[in-house]
Amino acid sequence: MYINKFFKFGTLYLGNDSGPLHLAAALNLPTVAFFVPETWRLYGYNETPQKMFYTNYFCSLCLNLFNLNYSSCKLNSSLIRIGEEEVVNTVAEIIYKKMRTKAKKELFNSSF
Repeated sequence: MYINKFFKFGTLYLGNDSGPLHLAAALNLPTVAFFVPETWRLYGYNETPQKMFYTNYFCSLCLNLFNLNYSSCKLNSSLIRIGEEEVVNTVAEIIYKKMRTKAKKELFNSSF
């Protein structure tokens, strides 16, 4: 499996609730994930450095693995309700923290 090699060099994982999300979290790569329609309370990691987005929209309770995520809704209403500004700000904050940490390490290493 080569995906773990990509995670070694990545800054963060941005995506939905999936296998790669869980692998990234297991490797302690910061994650920004969308749990739509599933709830992060069952499958997520909502502690630093992980951030989960979930709207608690009505289909979030109706759509699940037990009914094969079947719905007549074609609008992805629960995903649309997640504010893009909050997502962008979260991603920017993670990248900033990662860059700051990297700069501190380089400064420390160069002083010896």
